Amino acid sequence: MTETQRLPHRYSYGTSSASRHLMHDPVWASMIDLPTTTPILTEIFGSAAYLVRGGGGDLCLPGAVEYQHLHSDQQDPLELSPERLAHARRIGIEVHDEPDLATQRLIVERTAPFVTINFLMSEVTWENGPIRQIPGSHAVQSPPPAPVDEPEWMRLSTLVGAPAGAGVFRDIRAWHGGTPNLSREIRAMPNIEYVAPWMQRRPFIRSMPHAIWTTLSAHAQRACRNIVCSPGEWPRGAGVMHPLSSARTAAASQDGRR
Repeated sequence: MTETQRLPHRYSYGTSSASRHLMHDPVWASMIDLPTTTPILTEIFGSAAYLVRGGGGDLCLPGAVEYQHLHSDQQDPLELSPERLAHARRIGIEVHDEPDLATQRLIVERTAPFVTINFLMSEVTWENGPIRQIPGSHAVQSPPPAPVDEPEWMRLSTLVGAPAGAGVFRDIRAWHGGTPNLSREIRAMPNIEYVAPWMQRRPFIRSMPHAIWTTLSAHAQRACRNIVCSPGEWPRGAGVMHPLSSARTAAASQDGRR
């Protein structure tokens, strides 16, 4: 409900599991390391040492007639660590030991701490609820406008024309939101969430069973090292669905050892 803002006919894959992720599902795990996406992620983060935070996504059913509020999935923690500064230098930003405010802003704009790939299960058309993405908003500190104040160009900033099977790379700091699904088909976008190498000290949720982790490539195993459970341990709350948030919280707090 948090992600969908309680709008009817909109659902979050993440909230379908009390663990908040679907990394216990082999289908989601199979999307982590692909020959088409891994080189792009490596280029974005400036290193292959990035991490996986989890996976989820959303789906929009026919009958979703409202515009979802524009929102950001994550604010920038503004951690100018040595690793982030080094990446900024690699992409051509002149960085001194103590960067001034203008340089700090440039670093924030051009080094994404979080990237999500949404995988399109169907062609995105003007009528099946395409996601809208507001260019340049990833570096804006003010909140996005309410739907009643949203200018027309923002409502029309959609991914219409993206084919089924495509991967949509998103800087999750940017404003985005769903649009009405006027078609007769479900618009589904499962995702995998990635974290920059300089964000390794942030907390992670152990949402991937060890048995799933062993099936991954060596690169994917390294990327998932902060979310994999110990052998014989099931992720807390993984696969538990309940209409009450209190019951999901209780499931997520239980010991997952089997």
